[in-house]
Amino acid sequence: MNIWVIFWSRSPEHDVSITSWYAIMQAILKNTKHKVIPLYISREGIWLYDDDLSDIKNFKWLKLDKQTFFYDFKKKEDWVYIQASKWLLWSKDVKIDCLRNTCHWENWEDWIVSWFSRLLNLPIVSTWTLAESMSIDKEIMKKIFGFHDLPLAPYLCFDKFDKTDSIIEQLNNRLNYPVFVKPNSLWSSIGVSKCENENELTTAIDVAFHYDDRVMIEQAVENLQELNCSILEKDWELLASEVEEPSTHDSFLTFEEKYTSDSWSTMKWAKWKVNIPADISGELRQTIHDYVKTIYKWFKMKWWAPRIDFLYDKVQSKLYVNEVNVTPWSLQMHLWKHSGRSIVDLIQTLIDTAISHHRNSQKTIWFNSSIIEHTIDYLEKNEIS
Repeated sequence: MNIWVIFWSRSPEHDVSITSWYAIMQAILKNTKHKVIPLYISREGIWLYDDDLSDIKNFKWLKLDKQTFFYDFKKKEDWVYIQASKWLLWSKDVKIDCLRNTCHWENWEDWIVSWFSRLLNLPIVSTWTLAESMSIDKEIMKKIFGFHDLPLAPYLCFDKFDKTDSIIEQLNNRLNYPVFVKPNSLWSSIGVSKCENENELTTAIDVAFHYDDRVMIEQAVENLQELNCSILEKDWELLASEVEEPSTHDSFLTFEEKYTSDSWSTMKWAKWKVNIPADISGELRQTIHDYVKTIYKWFKMKWWAPRIDFLYDKVQSKLYVNEVNVTPWSLQMHLWKHSGRSIVDLIQTLIDTAISHHRNSQKTIWFNSSIIEHTIDYLEKNEIS
């Protein structure tokens, strides 16, 4: 099949999206017979399809003319993606069997790509639109967790209408230092600061508001052990992965440690930076598995494999649900590999599940009525044009 992988764009996580796409593309090409169709959305918002985009090295020099490419989507026997070059006057039809979203950040990770695929009536390897919309907003996510009585670290949320002095006063009255300050709708630890006192808090608030109009301030969990677990749907059964524990030099896993550090990047295939399985009891592992399956159902994360992150106080033996990552980097393939599931099986399961749910959604029961005839009759009788 032709798997259309969309990655992007106008986001602080632009480069994260490209590396996510590249890892997933390589996994598909090396482990399956499927063809990958790369669709790149540049920082300037230009939509580009070109086979050269299959080589990540080309992104070091890529410069785009805003007038060069435009696109048209139309229906033939199957959905096709049409590219036309304004200057070279040629077009190319590309048949698409399934779409895979590797876009990060709001408006793309949250719901637009999912909505776009449904508008095209195209199977998508992603979760349901509603789940993406809820999980991209940390505050809404926490409120849903709280509604279902899941354990949460204390937190407060503020927007740009709130004065810094007022934010600090409320925090001092309700939370204890240290605290984490986070942009409400951004991931990859971008804009996140850990604050030990009020002076550090002032700067951290300014940084977070640089990336988002709303920020979350969360009380830090002491004696912290970070724990992550992914969940996969296969043949209408929910399967939880092994639990991992990311290692860190700092007090939390920073953007640099995740992606760019030469000596300590957890995402540069430095497997010794992540402990799998995590050093936890069997009882705690089972609790995490129960939570991830319950959260998957509550958030209606149909046909997908998200990752749910937890915070654990090793001294107090208290587990807190932190957040849901609906578009985890590289599908968390390392987690599933350590859980006894091959990359081939993981990728094919996600594709098969997406197509299965898509076909099931086509079985809409149409209801026929005479409402149009009655409306026309009413308009004619009352001489309403």
